[in-house]
Amino acid sequence: MNFIYKVYSGYDGFQPKRIPGRLTDGRYLLLSWKRYLDEVEVGDEVWIYFHGPHEFEPGVYIKGRVAAIDINADKEVRLRVYNYDTSSPLTDDKRSARIAAIVSARGRQVFLFPGDWETVADCTVFTGADSCSQRHCEWCPTWRRFQRIHKTELRLPPRLDSQVGTFVPAYWAIPPRCYVSSTAIRSSIHQVTQIIKAFKTGNPKLAYPLGRAIFEAIHEWGVVPDFDCVVPIPLSPDKAAKGEIHRTRLIAQEMSELFGIPMRPLLKLSKAVSKRRMLNNGYTYAQFEQAYSQALEAEDIGAIGHILLVDDVCTYGGTLKIASRTLRAKKFDLEISAAAAVQMIVKSVVLDEASISAK
Repeated sequence: MNFIYKVYSGYDGFQPKRIPGRLTDGRYLLLSWKRYLDEVEVGDEVWIYFHGPHEFEPGVYIKGRVAAIDINADKEVRLRVYNYDTSSPLTDDKRSARIAAIVSARGRQVFLFPGDWETVADCTVFTGADSCSQRHCEWCPTWRRFQRIHKTELRLPPRLDSQVGTFVPAYWAIPPRCYVSSTAIRSSIHQVTQIIKAFKTGNPKLAYPLGRAIFEAIHEWGVVPDFDCVVPIPLSPDKAAKGEIHRTRLIAQEMSELFGIPMRPLLKLSKAVSKRRMLNNGYTYAQFEQAYSQALEAEDIGAIGHILLVDDVCTYGGTLKIASRTLRAKKFDLEISAAAAVQMIVKSVVLDEASISAK
């Protein structure tokens, strides 16, 4: 559920330019929430609308997610801020005008953001994805139709290990050789599979909706997003030389904006290593992991304590495992969470087959 929280700057002088000073640890904002606190849930999105006598344009200057709720005497909501601006509203003029109409009632501070209020006309995700570049995909009926993976439906990919504390994939996708008949898999998974193929074949406009899906899934799983930075799995140098898009970096950049944390390309490959090519040529998965480990290098971690490691596609988890081990070799106590836009449907991973069934 989404809420708009209205701040009157004349009450205690809280205005956009003072946002940084109000944040705890640079990330959290406490909101007094005296009424309708029972309707709020951890993970709900809150946009903060500022108005009042000071010299700023009324509008939304903060976006965040509910991280904790105090239902006792203080009646406060702890907001994890993922985006803010101290000088200009985060919404365009049209959306700002609509929000102003919603919050115009006097004597109220909390307003429901209607789920069907914002629509995206003419979604072109399957025909070029130009509409996705507008970054309104959270409102798009097409994207909202794609069911995300629930944590009760998934086993940890078999190659992952304790190096990764949490693994969150957003959607299921169908591998070229699947243990389930294609006709038995729900149509929305077929559609997501087409989308990830379009992304893998060079459409950068799909980075935002895929990054947004991971962002939403992390909150839906109840993971506390206390990451210091987002780290993409590196692009193989031979692909970079051919001018291929750096898919994971594009997703990581979008997630950096959504979470309000830096994107840090801490990993790089010293030489080309192709999993598909090695497996097709008769090498084992373990031999691929060994070659990938020898080619993967990590920069100095510094003071970073918790990273979100991002890949576009996960099958068995070998790439994420080697990346995590390489980073841990630089800093043994580094906390690592991992995420992927899609998890391929493999038998060892699917815990609840009803979640992928067309029936």
